[in-house]
Amino acid sequence: MYKRQAKSIRYILAPGAHTFQEVEVRGDAAEHSVLHDNPFVINIINKFLKLTD
Repeated sequence: MYKRQAKSIRYILAPGAHTFQEVEVRGDAAEHSVLHDNPFVINIINKFLKLTD
């Protein structure tokens, strides 16, 4: 159920987005309430914001 809901954002963003990338995060540190502390997720966000290479 959650995967289907997360993937539905593609159809909302697709008309206006030039590029779109999905990243699947699994494991104990993949719960919504702890994603902001997950180093993998932080790295992805920093790269998106061009804060790191």
